[in-house]
Amino acid sequence: MKGIARKLILILFACTLAGSCLLIALEYHAGTQFIGRQVEKTLLAIEERLSISLRQSLYELDRVTTHDTILSEFSSKELQAILVWDQERHNLITGIGRDADGTLHDIVAPPQASDLQSKQFQVSINLENHPDGSVPVGEIDLYASRKHLEEGLVKHLLFNLVKVLLTVGLILAILVKLVTRYLVNPLEHIQQAMLETIRYYSEEKHAEDDIDRLTELYSANWTEHAFLELQQMEEALRDMIVAAQDRQQTLTESEKYFRSLIHSCPDSIALVRSADGRLLDLNEATTEVFGYTLEDFKETTDPTVTSFWKDPSLLAHFSEELKTKGAVDNLEVDFVHKDGHTLSTLLSARSIDYRGERCHISFIRDITEIRQANLALQQSEAQYRMLSQEFEIVLDGLVDSLMLFDRDRHLVWGNRGALKQFGVDHAQLTGRSCHQLWGDDAGKTCETCIEEIFRTGHAAENICVDEKGRTWGVKAYPVTNSNGKVVNVIQIASDLSEKIRLREDAAQAAHLAALGEMSAGIAHEINNPTGLILLALPFVKDGIESLLPMCDDYAEEHPDWSVAGLPYETFRHEILLSLEDIHGGATRVKRIVNDLKDFASEKSGDTFVEVDLRKMIETSLRLLHNTIKNSTHHFVLEIDEPLPAVMGSMQRLEQVMVNLVHNACQALTSPEQQVKLKVYPAPKGKTVILQLSDQGRGIPQEVLAKITDPFFTTRRDSGGTGLGLSVSARIIDEHGGTLKIDSEPGSGSTFTITLPAHTGEAS
Repeated sequence: MKGIARKLILILFACTLAGSCLLIALEYHAGTQFIGRQVEKTLLAIEERLSISLRQSLYELDRVTTHDTILSEFSSKELQAILVWDQERHNLITGIGRDADGTLHDIVAPPQASDLQSKQFQVSINLENHPDGSVPVGEIDLYASRKHLEEGLVKHLLFNLVKVLLTVGLILAILVKLVTRYLVNPLEHIQQAMLETIRYYSEEKHAEDDIDRLTELYSANWTEHAFLELQQMEEALRDMIVAAQDRQQTLTESEKYFRSLIHSCPDSIALVRSADGRLLDLNEATTEVFGYTLEDFKETTDPTVTSFWKDPSLLAHFSEELKTKGAVDNLEVDFVHKDGHTLSTLLSARSIDYRGERCHISFIRDITEIRQANLALQQSEAQYRMLSQEFEIVLDGLVDSLMLFDRDRHLVWGNRGALKQFGVDHAQLTGRSCHQLWGDDAGKTCETCIEEIFRTGHAAENICVDEKGRTWGVKAYPVTNSNGKVVNVIQIASDLSEKIRLREDAAQAAHLAALGEMSAGIAHEINNPTGLILLALPFVKDGIESLLPMCDDYAEEHPDWSVAGLPYETFRHEILLSLEDIHGGATRVKRIVNDLKDFASEKSGDTFVEVDLRKMIETSLRLLHNTIKNSTHHFVLEIDEPLPAVMGSMQRLEQVMVNLVHNACQALTSPEQQVKLKVYPAPKGKTVILQLSDQGRGIPQEVLAKITDPFFTTRRDSGGTGLGLSVSARIIDEHGGTLKIDSEPGSGSTFTITLPAHTGEAS
């Protein structure tokens, strides 16, 4: 009897083990399918992010930003490698891969492992001036591995298998105990009694004690023991029922817990019958998404989700996808709110069998605010593209050549002046090296200069002679990213050949003839940027004036709001004054150009008016605010009152004051040195004296005699033209005044201007 029971239990254990192995195999197959979908979803998410974040850096060929951007994507363990190519896949821009131990490193070729899942996509940028609208700027290869996910799946399945085997073994051990105790033992007692009875009746003679023993066997050993065993079996069954009730209570509590989790989820979760769209269950977030209360759903006789869809054709597409694939992920759907407005959402769903019916669980996330933010971002990008085009127009309008170089000393972009300088088009210019552009000698100087800027981060300046013999003044400036790292170098090249020729001719000609020849060249060089400033300034002013009402409203809501480090009210006042100052400064530059042409003439064409010297001085100092702040910590202004007016040109006197104060600041060797401007009337009131003193390096006597000559300067290497003091002396002479210069090397200089005071008579 025990042997039969053991065989039955072994057969049961073998069937259970086989069923467990089959379930494990099915679960492994389903797990691998899920891992494949998960890896594909990860690659799609990375593609969406990189398509947006890399479009600008690929358009500008910014390798550093591109490398940093793709490096941030390796937080996903599935990702094994990213390769970024140019738009025609000729050159690899950058690449990052993962070793077997998980270490990241730069790579120059695709990984060779055969178990990798790959994805390729193209990155494009929208350009309004391009006929196709969208321009490809590069291609990206993604490689992902399923290895660590499959290893985790195998560990999970092995753990489940061990857990099932231990559980089945425990259950079988308990079953063996129960069968032995409540079935095998009673049956053995019955078998023994039957054997004793058969043996008793097979004998011819029976002793008295045998009959008593048989009676005792049936009455005591078997009947009483059997009833006792049945009572114990009843108690065991009762214990099993109690245990089942405990498990049922545990399951009920687990259901309550998971239901509380579902109801606390901020996204809408609903159980929907697929056949007719009827709502079977939903969480509280669903009421917030659609605007209906739980009572509204309960009171509705046939609550369905069909009426919420704004586009019925999209509902049909969703139902078909769910029917064929069993799942829908991140479908953009517009739903209708209770109050009638449109909700932008992401809808995901999974098909399930619920109480014998085909249903699905839907997950709805409200992305209305995200879509509005994306729309604002698109508008911002459009404005950026418009500004980019405007900047490109401005840069192409420059006479000088403007070029952008990368870390490999290859040209990334050049303006129209650069195309004219080298006589090529954009396609031939981009990608050239310094040697290809400038030739051997100048190219070596260019490369050395760019390498030095990338190493030190400081601007540089050189004089280069190209293969055609033209002399160029080349200035180079670093372009840094948000981390302060130099990523590009801007090079500005000005053709100095004509200037040098004119300067040599002017040195051989007479004083006034030289000035006349140079004025045309200088006017040509200055009028272009001045014209651009005067052309762009009304646009800037109109834009600021359009923004000020919105800023005023914002400032009323935020009284402590500051702009550019200033309280808003101060900023509002100063920005308009600054625009006027810029306009006045540009107008004065234009007037200076005309002054150069008229310098040799006997008179200028200005009409003199009454000039407020205090206002003139304040306007001039405001234009030089940054120069003064960066040059000295001790600028002193003293104006005696009352101060009489003078007859003259406000702008030309401002030009004199700007030139003199700017020269005084440049003469300082330390910010602790002082610059002092004192304005006071002469004792008899017939003249006004403006006295400007500095504690700078002073002027040698041999230089002092020639300091007002045109084109004489001691700062030729820093951009000095030698016209400032000569023009200033001419303006003071036109106003009937005098200019006196006192200087001692090492002790500073004093410039004294004497102008006739206005007596009230017509002039």
